[in-house]
Formats: sequence, C-alpha cells, structure tokens
Amino acid sequence: MMTFFVFGQIEIAFTGKLDGYHHPLDSIHIRNLTTGKERILYPPDTLLLITLTTGSENSIAMPAPLLDIRQNYPNPFSVQTNFIVSIPYRDHVFLTLFDLSGRILGRYQGHLEEGEHTFELSKGNAGVFFLEVKTSTEARTIRMISSGFGTSSRAVFNHTGFSSLPAKVDLAQSELKDSEVFEYNEGDLLEVKGYITDSVQVAHTRLITIDPDESKTYFLGFGDKFRIAILMYHELVEGEAEDLYERSMEDFENDMMYLLENDFHLLSINDLLLIERGEMVLQSHGVIVTFDDGFASDYHLAFPLLKELDIPATFFIVTEWVGTTGFLTWPEVWLLSQYENDEGSRIFSIGSHTSSHPFLEQSAENFGNHDDYLAFLNAELGDSKEWIVDVTGQEHIFLALPYGDGAENPHIIETALANGYHGIRTSRWGAEKPFEMDLFVLRSIPILSTSSIDGIQYYLSN
Repeated sequence: MMTFFVFGQIEIAFTGKLDGYHHPLDSIHIRNLTTGKERILYPPDTLLLITLTTGSENSIAMPAPLLDIRQNYPNPFSVQTNFIVSIPYRDHVFLTLFDLSGRILGRYQGHLEEGEHTFELSKGNAGVFFLEVKTSTEARTIRMISSGFGTSSRAVFNHTGFSSLPAKVDLAQSELKDSEVFEYNEGDLLEVKGYITDSVQVAHTRLITIDPDESKTYFLGFGDKFRIAILMYHELVEGEAEDLYERSMEDFENDMMYLLENDFHLLSINDLLLIERGEMVLQSHGVIVTFDDGFASDYHLAFPLLKELDIPATFFIVTEWVGTTGFLTWPEVWLLSQYENDEGSRIFSIGSHTSSHPFLEQSAENFGNHDDYLAFLNAELGDSKEWIVDVTGQEHIFLALPYGDGAENPHIIETALANGYHGIRTSRWGAEKPFEMDLFVLRSIPILSTSSIDGIQYYLSN
C-alpha cells in the first residue's frame, strides 16, 4: 500500500453564479486527472479538504506548521473586509496595515492561541494597502484594495472568531484511510464539474481545471457566455479619414447600425457597476461606446446620431483642452451630460482623460522623489475629476489612461480610488467577462480609420 509524505492541508471551496447571481450548486464532481481519484460533493458541503502529499514507501512525516494569512474577502472592499490568520503556536502577534508609502494606518497586537483567528478590518478611505502579520519568528504580508469613499484613513481591527487547528496526529503510527485523504500530489490537475438547476428547472454544467497550491474559493460561472466590448473612438470627420485615429462619419454610422442590427446589449459604462454587483444581467453580448480626448466632433457629429439611435456613450475629456480649438467647450460638455432620452434616462456620461494628457506611469522618471510624483498623479486625476463633477454633477466618474500608459500601476489605481473614481479604462485590447472583470483594469478595442467593426466578434468569442 502506498504511503505519503504529508505537507499540509488546504481548503478548496466552490460557489456558483448563474447569469451574475449567486446560486446554490446541486453537486460538484471532482476528479484528479493525474491519479484518477474522484469525489462528489453535495450542498451544503461544498468544501474540499486536500492533503498535499507525495508518494513514498517510507514512513510519513509532517513538518512544523507555519504562520499563514489568507487573502481578505471581499477584495476589493468598500468599508469592511475579513481575513483569517493561522497561528502555529501560541505567540504574541502583531497586525499592521500600511499604505504604499509605508505609512502605518492601523495596528493590532495580542497573545493568540494556536489555531485560526478571524478578523474584521474597517477602513474608511480608498487605496491599495499592505497587511502584515508578524509573530516572534515569522512574518507574512498580503495586498488589499479598498474602494471606500470615506475621508478617514484610520483602520480598525476587530477579532471576530477562533477555531482550533486539527489535533496533531502521529501519522507514522496510524494509517491514512481513503475516506480521510483526497489524494493530491503537488502538480496534479483537478477537473471540477459543477451542476446547477435554474428557476425553470433547466440544468446547467460548468467544467474547470485547477491545480491548487493554497486555500481558495473558486467561482463557477454559469450562463457566462456573454462578453462586454468597450469600443474606443477618437475624432470623427466628415469625408474620408486621413489619420489613423480618425473615423469617417460614414463608417461611424455603419458601426452604430451594425450594433443595433446584431442585437448587442448597448450599455453605459456606469452599467458595469450594476453588472459587478449582480444587479444587471446580460441577455446578449454587451457593447460600450467611448470617445477619447474630447474632440469637438463628439458634440457636433457623434451626439446627434447617438441620441437619434438612443445609443449610450461616454466621452473621456482632457479638461485643459476644453475650450481650445478643435475640442469641446464647457457648455457642450454640460449639454452632453444633461441630455435625457424619451424614457428620462441620461445616456451620455463624461469621463476623465486627465487634466493635461501626460504619460502617467512614465512621468515618474521626471520627478526627484516619490512624493512629488504622487502629487503629480493627484493633480492630474483630482483636478480633472473636480472640473467634471462641478460642471456635470455626475456621481460616477471613470478614468481613461492617456496613451494607455500605466495599466495595473498600483500608484495610479490608489490615486484614482482616493479621488473617487469608479474604474479605469485601459488601452489593453480585449473584451471583459462579467464575472471576472476588474473595474480598474478594463480592456478596450480601438476603432481606427482602418478598422472593420465586425472585428469585435473575435474578442467577444474569445
């Protein structure tokens, strides 16, 4: 009989989402593709306990347990989040929350018993933060993101739960039973098939393949066959387009008719907030129309056609360019933002393309110290948003990165969060899956003078 070296246990949890809503799973079939071992889970027990092993004919050994901190949930969070710290031995434990500059925002310390301790963290303002847990011998750190819009930077820790670790067993003196151990060697692949029944008794299945090496929750998305394409236009022109970033009015009209004729779900960028919260469900592929830079053609060419066809759009403006030759005026910005369709909905929104359209990430090289760079980011994002809010009164503002520079940059994301932005549209090509999208790293599809609008189907099908 094969025996095993046991390296530790991890917990794999599964939950289902059907068309954007959490939904109980009927059952989960798990098969180790490497060894052939199988297991079926039924609710409410949808937690798989895996013992990491490697085959051996020698006696079983277990190394000393280690300090561990699990990723907080939810993440990103708005006001409160939770995390679990696993303490291998009774020890004096320190929890510290830092911001990106290393400033300490909150602390907790105390003697904690061996076991798993659950904490609740309350955090007022937005940002990217680092949580460190330290004992007398070890330290671990995780990164977390807050989208909260409060003003207080103070963090408050609250110890909310405790459970003891499983009793230590002398495995060399005991047998491992198949019913107790799900055979899983590091590097094995697990095939997970989830089953779900919707409200009209239609059965759905979802298959994923995983190779877990840490405790984690996997979301099985059912009905996640639709994608969201964010189209990026620049200047519209009468007649033939002469620049790559121009789009002829004839082509633009054909683009919009293509979207209508193919029954796309035409969305506002603000709808992404509803989709993320599960409050809006796609019935077909979604498309969002956006324009960069704030050219005068947004008002004089795009606006008349879009309102006639009732197609939502977002106009990302460079606030220092407003009122200069070839660009929108502030009265035009206001009129765009205030337009209401026949149903009384404001289908046009104004977004920020920063104050002066600089390279946000590359500009860090121009500053002698990090604080000056952060002040630059704050001015570019903060001043622009303030202008837009003052003129339009909009509640939700998204940012578009100039030149696409700085996607996923934590300093840019933190600055956007601190200034109350709700998301960032990048220039990375691609479409978004509703269940997986990151509002602060949104992909897009540029529509250039040479583009064929039906090319978006490639991104919607991949």
